[in-house]
Amino acid sequence: MRRLAMLALIAAVGCQCGEDPAGLTDGGTGPDTGTPGPDAVMALELTPAEAQLVTDGVTPATQAFVVTAVKSDGAREDVSAQATLTLSDPRVGNLAGADFTSALAGGEATLTAAYGGRTAEAHIVVTLQVEVFQPGPQSPTIPANSGDLIDNAPEVPGRAPTLVYPNDGVMFPPNLGGVEVHFMPGPSENWLFELRFEAANARVRVYTRCLPSFGGCIYTVHPDIWQVLADSARGLAPITLTIFGGDDVGSGRGTGGTIELNIAAADVVGGLYYWTTSNGTGIMRVDFGDPEQQPERFFPFSGDGCYGCHAVSRDGRRMSLSQNGQWDGRVTVVDVRAKAALTAVDDARREQFQSWHPDSDRFVGAFGDGNPPDTNLRIRNGDTGDVLETIPLGVEPTHPDWSPVGDRIAFTKVTHHQTSQRPGRGGIAYVSALAGGGWSAAVDLVPPEDGKNRYYPAYAPDGRALVYCESICANGDIYNGDCDGDADPVAKLWAVSADGGAPIALARANAPGVRDEGRQDLTNTYPKWAPFVDAKARDGSGRLMWFTFSSRRQYGLRAPTGTGQLLWMAAVDPDALARGEDGSYPAFALPFQDLSTSNHIAQWTTRIVPPRPDPGGSDGGTCREEGETCEPGEGDCCGNLACTESSPGRYICRLNL
Repeated sequence: MRRLAMLALIAAVGCQCGEDPAGLTDGGTGPDTGTPGPDAVMALELTPAEAQLVTDGVTPATQAFVVTAVKSDGAREDVSAQATLTLSDPRVGNLAGADFTSALAGGEATLTAAYGGRTAEAHIVVTLQVEVFQPGPQSPTIPANSGDLIDNAPEVPGRAPTLVYPNDGVMFPPNLGGVEVHFMPGPSENWLFELRFEAANARVRVYTRCLPSFGGCIYTVHPDIWQVLADSARGLAPITLTIFGGDDVGSGRGTGGTIELNIAAADVVGGLYYWTTSNGTGIMRVDFGDPEQQPERFFPFSGDGCYGCHAVSRDGRRMSLSQNGQWDGRVTVVDVRAKAALTAVDDARREQFQSWHPDSDRFVGAFGDGNPPDTNLRIRNGDTGDVLETIPLGVEPTHPDWSPVGDRIAFTKVTHHQTSQRPGRGGIAYVSALAGGGWSAAVDLVPPEDGKNRYYPAYAPDGRALVYCESICANGDIYNGDCDGDADPVAKLWAVSADGGAPIALARANAPGVRDEGRQDLTNTYPKWAPFVDAKARDGSGRLMWFTFSSRRQYGLRAPTGTGQLLWMAAVDPDALARGEDGSYPAFALPFQDLSTSNHIAQWTTRIVPPRPDPGGSDGGTCREEGETCEPGEGDCCGNLACTESSPGRYICRLNL
């Protein structure tokens, strides 16, 4: 059973008006005589000047405002119906004339009234206050006075429960579904628990029992509660989460630690395609913009076969996949919309790793499983898979990644040959497109080094930095199983500027959680970026990006199966990276994945392309679909899409967030 309760209603307070400004006109039609006419508006008042409102997340709060014009003869006139009223932040609520109705989340806004050449302002604060009673199946009913029992109980040393997950300081997308809180209950005297979420304009108190899971307790935040809580803190100061343990009679209370949860200003959208080892291996996909959607098995369309290393075009219409892993690598091109293979398996067409050009019409591939090593990259047609261009490097490449700007291709520079999947003594390098055609010689960003392996570069969505993996070989070896680039236990995530410079350890993204008990070797591999850059703060300032990776770290109380890896996600501040700082945030596990298997290589695209023609865009209409390139100012994006810069000088249609 779940109950939402409004704790308190803070009454709207009175009003005040400012000083009358000097230098007024009379508002008449004749020449200005310097003397205001009797109907001239000398001042404007908006009452109440301060409105403190409360919503319980179910019922919006309301407030009627009055706009009063003060005339030059002292007369006062209600002009609420004639004045123009605007909100500084429309997410806080909406207006019907001078009547304000809040959203279901907390927030603040300035209300401005304009009339007769004058303006007045009021400050609106909406506070979300909710109590949630969630005992769980077959658990005793939770007392209605749980808040009093927790607040008034004496603090007892040794009764504190322990928060295990999420990680302190994490950044969450506001539209993430299935957020869990994991905790250890403390001593057996603790039967009643409070999870207290507090933000500047929100206070959510969850009362629950311990739902025994994996040796502790797991509480899944109800999606309705998460939505209003996240909306209250989007792009603002973090939410604090504190846990309390007590009982149904208030005999004592233990206060656990407090952690901070950051909420991004913008939703994360895009399609996510990842390789799973469940049900015979295959490619799964999920629409990240839909928190209620579950992953679906996308490929193979039927039958079996091992397809793991895959790449998806930026617009989501094409996919390339290599078959049967090492020493095979025959590549298949797939029409995502039609769910059909465009190319037959061909022994002459092998690319273990691929990456698509931002125009989504071609991809680059590398195959290094033969002897002698192949020292070329090949650019292939996105429909036929035929070679369009060969880039001779003079060194063995693997893991190519095409810049979102389209002007560079990064790759792992292999100096110890094994296979594409298990390169040795790698470095991070790139080639640049030349103005007259062709490509430059390879340029080292992070050069190869004895005892280390650098591999799997991935360009950030703004093209200004790359993330990559680094493994340190045991005993100072040049190459061994701990540093072969294939799910290395010691793998860590690093970043480097696209133009070179000192590498930056992504220490916060690499960091262990509580249940990792200080272990630092967590197999952090296969990083890939979400396709967009968004504002970091609610006011539009700052920037934020996201990347996914695979890891063997503990998902709170949920441990990966055997040696399996799960998909994790972390936010990154690109401006901090540009300053040479660790711009990453602590990571969180993607809750929608199958936790009983191993999941890798989460490739992003701007959207999940539906299996039917859309109106407009490349399906024959006049407007451009989500993910398609566009020209700013042309207004050619379909529906509620906006032409948005996705990387320097490149624009695509995407949801207007």
